[in-house]
Amino acid sequence: MNRTSIFISLSKVGLIILVVIFLYDSFESQQIDLRYLKWPRDFGIYLFIVAALTVVNWSLEAIRWKVSVEVFEAVSLKDSLLMVLSGLALNWVLPFTSGDAIVRWASLRDKYKTTSAMLLNRGIMLAITTVFGVYSIWFYSSSLLKFNVVVPLLIIGLLVLLFVARKSVSRFLSYFKQLRRVVLTKVIFLSVLRYFVFVVQFLILLKVFLPATSNTILLAGIGWVFFFRSAIPAFFGGLGLRETTGIIFFSDHIADLSLVVVPIFLLWLVNNAIPSVIGAIGLFRIQGLKWPTFANKKRLVT
Repeated sequence: MNRTSIFISLSKVGLIILVVIFLYDSFESQQIDLRYLKWPRDFGIYLFIVAALTVVNWSLEAIRWKVSVEVFEAVSLKDSLLMVLSGLALNWVLPFTSGDAIVRWASLRDKYKTTSAMLLNRGIMLAITTVFGVYSIWFYSSSLLKFNVVVPLLIIGLLVLLFVARKSVSRFLSYFKQLRRVVLTKVIFLSVLRYFVFVVQFLILLKVFLPATSNTILLAGIGWVFFFRSAIPAFFGGLGLRETTGIIFFSDHIADLSLVVVPIFLLWLVNNAIPSVIGAIGLFRIQGLKWPTFANKKRLVT
């Protein structure tokens, strides 16, 4: 092994250690004492179902990413899943989910088209989340819709980004020119299906702890939590943001808010923490893991 490969290997080991530290610190910061919580009957069965749906959830994301990038580069389902889980792990070290972007950049040759594919995936998921989020905001208080500045800010941010990168816009647009309608339809379908899996997981856990609460309130609360989790930039993992937004919404409907915090925390544990540990191990498999550059035109796929 030369010095470069040794440095990369040591860096990956360091990243794995950082991921574990962040996960442990986040777990401790919740200060949830599970010893005094009255667990519902047959809770283990429901938790197993949620865990099984986690496999479905991340498999759908891997398939969605595979379909998105096959427009310009062939990727196996195994490699796509590796990118997804490794990016999830790296998000705990780097802020604003940039770890996910860096892993995907490092794994594919054409950085421009990779960026366009990420924008497509995140844009579709944000649109779905916003639709249900607007309903949840209306359910909580219709007056809040008058002060919702998230969408205008996103539009302004996109316009600023296009202005700054106007010389490279054609390279980004080349992906969308190659994007066939059937591929776009598949990506949208997989995105809707993945959001549905999220909702089912969340609903199962909430219903187990809050059997007397109506499904209408629970579904509105789920849309609320997912929307603000997507709209507000998270620094490391977003843990705490979900719980806070959940408390804000359910405080008018539920007396014991620990029955809301615990399901949200468990969903994070099963859906994010455990897959992150698996993804951290997968970082060793990412050969090109380094800060991406758009300057190396020779590597771009035409």
